[in-house]
Amino acid sequence: MHRGENQLICLPEMEQLKTVNVKLRSEKCICMDLCNPDKCLHGKCEVIELDYKCRCDDGYTGLHCEEKVKTKLNNQLLWPAILISVNIVVCILLFGIFCLLCSKRK
Repeated sequence: MHRGENQLICLPEMEQLKTVNVKLRSEKCICMDLCNPDKCLHGKCEVIELDYKCRCDDGYTGLHCEEKVKTKLNNQLLWPAILISVNIVVCILLFGIFCLLCSKRK
């Protein structure tokens, strides 16, 4: 049994349940919707063979897109800004000390 874009998959029941139904000459199926709405919290569910995979929206991760991606400060931009600021402060202090020494010599 299939529905839509292979969203509903029907799998045979366990072997012991099949043998019970031999007299009826029919095979029962357990049907399950692999991509029910609760599978992927922040993403789109895709059926892959007899399994599913969540394609997470931007900003989410995890097996079921349940975890929000933690944003980290961009170290590539943070460290140069800190170094430039420290260098500016050091230059201002050195200039101030130089001016004080020059004014005392006069």
